[in-house]
Amino acid sequence: EGSDVVDLEAIPSEQVTPFVPHDVVCGRFVTAVVSADSRLFAWGPNEEHQCGISGVGMVRVLTQVDLPQAVVGAALGEFHGLALAASGEVFAWGMDQGPEVSMPGGFPGFPERAAMNQPVPRAVEVPQRVAAVHAGGYHSAVVTVEGLLWTWGSNDDCQLGHGREVPTIFRPKFVDALHSSQRRVTAASLG
Repeated sequence: EGSDVVDLEAIPSEQVTPFVPHDVVCGRFVTAVVSADSRLFAWGPNEEHQCGISGVGMVRVLTQVDLPQAVVGAALGEFHGLALAASGEVFAWGMDQGPEVSMPGGFPGFPERAAMNQPVPRAVEVPQRVAAVHAGGYHSAVVTVEGLLWTWGSNDDCQLGHGREVPTIFRPKFVDALHSSQRRVTAASLG
């Protein structure tokens, strides 16, 4: 009692796929598959909506994520996910991926701003067409077709490339330090 130890028994099972898998991405406990016909499927724990499926705490079988557009890529973090649509638009769901709320004047022990959890995918505002999505534990990044990097999420260790000013950034912010007319970002990897 009172222990931080969790007993976990993993029982291998076969996931029958009624489609041709194109790509598989993994978060800490969630797995997602992009199908060859541009649909996204996920399964795993969903208590913070990290599968992008509303209404269930555990998604035990391969379940389609409801997205309004054809999907060409995905990324999963600790408790959130991202999908890249063929149009270059990005969708996010899970912990801290919802609308930002402000608490002017603040409340003792609470931040002045926070993001809500997002049970189903919602569009992320990036002012340019996106070529790739990336997710770390509690932060995210996108690379645009122009070769620019945008990041958001937890910045506790300055992992977003925006200095120490803000511990959390709630919407994508351009990483100015990498901008140069002679340089293009082509990929990113978040830990």
